[in-house]
Amino acid sequence: MFTFKTRVRLYHTDAAGILFYSRIYNLAHDAYEEMLRHAGLDVRTIITKSDFLFPFVHSEADYRKMITVGEELEIRVNVEKIGKSSFTLLFRFINSNQEEAAVVKTVSVSVDKKSGQKIPLPEQLLRAILKLESEAVH
Repeated sequence: MFTFKTRVRLYHTDAAGILFYSRIYNLAHDAYEEMLRHAGLDVRTIITKSDFLFPFVHSEADYRKMITVGEELEIRVNVEKIGKSSFTLLFRFINSNQEEAAVVKTVSVSVDKKSGQKIPLPEQLLRAILKLESEAVH
């Protein structure tokens, strides 16, 4: 598990100060990039120098509690599943009352950068995912 702390900013919300529905993905992606960095994968290096990418092919979000401007959130990222060429992550959004306010699930597939075709998870990516699966970070 990887843990990322953040605060809901005004630009994340609607006119009523409630998290705008699509902004949950911005917050999840911030946690995702930090998780990758922690696991030894630099997004910039992957994009510019690797021969593979791992785009999202599916995402879903469930909202369980209202999330409002200024609220502090802890995002707990867990590896749910590792396949031959894909992996699934769960992002649990925990509010200051230790309640699960939202859950985001993403599925990423490893693809060859030039052809766009699905490939087995590259060793570097698989090692990073397995590292995250086996440790708790606070």
